[in-house]
Amino acid sequence: MENISKKLTLLALLLVAFPTLYAQKLLSVEDTTDGIGVYPCGERKEALVQFVTHESFGLNFESNYDSELNVQLDSVAGSKTYSIVFVTQAPGVDYSGRRVTIKAPGFKDFTMPLNLQAKQKIEFTVSDPYSALRSPYFVYQDKGNDLFYNGEYQGAKDCYEMIKACPEYQINKASVDEHIAICDSMVEWSAQALKQEHFAQFNDAVETYYKMYRYNSSSESLREKISNAQYKFAEDCKYEMTLAEHYMELGQTDQAKACYNRVIEKKCNTLYVTEATNSLAYLNRRESKARERARCLFYDWSPNQEIGLTFAQCYNQKRRSSGYITARLNTNLIKMMMGKSSAEGALNVSSPSQITAEDWTYKDYVLNSEGNMEPKDLDFEAGMSFGWTVRTWRYFFIHFGVGYRGGGFYTFDESAASKAVSKWRDDHPTFDYTTEFETWDKSLKNDCMKVNWFNGVTPEAGLIVKVWRLNLKATYQYTYWLNKDGYTDFLDDNTTKFSLGFGFNW
Repeated sequence: MENISKKLTLLALLLVAFPTLYAQKLLSVEDTTDGIGVYPCGERKEALVQFVTHESFGLNFESNYDSELNVQLDSVAGSKTYSIVFVTQAPGVDYSGRRVTIKAPGFKDFTMPLNLQAKQKIEFTVSDPYSALRSPYFVYQDKGNDLFYNGEYQGAKDCYEMIKACPEYQINKASVDEHIAICDSMVEWSAQALKQEHFAQFNDAVETYYKMYRYNSSSESLREKISNAQYKFAEDCKYEMTLAEHYMELGQTDQAKACYNRVIEKKCNTLYVTEATNSLAYLNRRESKARERARCLFYDWSPNQEIGLTFAQCYNQKRRSSGYITARLNTNLIKMMMGKSSAEGALNVSSPSQITAEDWTYKDYVLNSEGNMEPKDLDFEAGMSFGWTVRTWRYFFIHFGVGYRGGGFYTFDESAASKAVSKWRDDHPTFDYTTEFETWDKSLKNDCMKVNWFNGVTPEAGLIVKVWRLNLKATYQYTYWLNKDGYTDFLDDNTTKFSLGFGFNW
């Protein structure tokens, strides 16, 4: 049965080989070194390579690194041994890429890598594979697959190229060509990944390694390269952010922006990209303000002696909105808070035992329809508003917003006056409360009063003119009073306010 099987195998090989009978045949080269070969050469950096053949044809050799080869031929009982001594080390020369080509009549040239170490002895047996019913197709296919999975893609391609000289190639042409194309891609991607790592493009290198991983997922070396590139990528992103913060502390914003841009371009993790994007937006806004002198400061004034400050941002780009904030107060409010003001008027004490509202004579107050005394205007007030600014044309900006307005006035209070005078007399035994009120101490007069305070919501709008470094502002404000407490007519007469402002920008 064994003889029949061999005959059938031989017949099948002959049938397959028939279409390519006149094509060049392929040599079979096998490493047949016995044990660990040692070449005793003293201190010389040399290695011995022997090519043994039992075939009738002779062999010739060429080397890409050695212009001339000293080949020693020994023939014994039909066996020929070709011995060649190779130099393994020389100053400035890297022999790791040495390749030797074996030539034989009627056979395709066989090129093999020959990476030798000093004092090494290697033996190769060269034969005609078809003479012994051996197919190199499967030999080189297996060898190419092993090299491929070990990451030696150029060597794998060389093996697949050898298959093209085998008869089986015509049947498996598509598969072999695909393997060769994949090897070419893997060689190209490997070089590309190394270049990307060299230029600190670690994220791109990871993507390149993953493309290779799809074809060689069993490679431990490739998994290690992916892990190392990912670690370097994370460290590189961290370094860029740390460097950007350092530049920000030094005020070197151009260098900081370059670091933030690199973080975004490198596609770092989401946290770093978000932080870099926000920082860039902040720096761009700050530079835009400095370039356009968008920051404006106004001193505000209104007819009721109210003063205020407004800070606004007015960008020259049309339709780009920004904001403003205003704080206002009446100077009398400060006096009221310090207890140094009161309703103007006089006190004529009619009864030594009790001070009544009738004893108080107001100055510039009137009796309203609801039976309460009221002044012509608010004695003290304060307010705050905020809103938006929008450029309309050239130097003109509109501003609009909403805010709070609060204010009020003093009225005489009998209960507060009795307590204040009683306390004052205890502290000042010689005090004569029947004297004219104008001679009383200011703090005592203030203690005899009560504060009537009102709160309101204030929508407002106006115009800003920004020319060169100077600013002008006009604002109209309307107040919706939330509490009126018997002063409806008075508050209705104090709903509108007009203020002017002037200032500068930077």
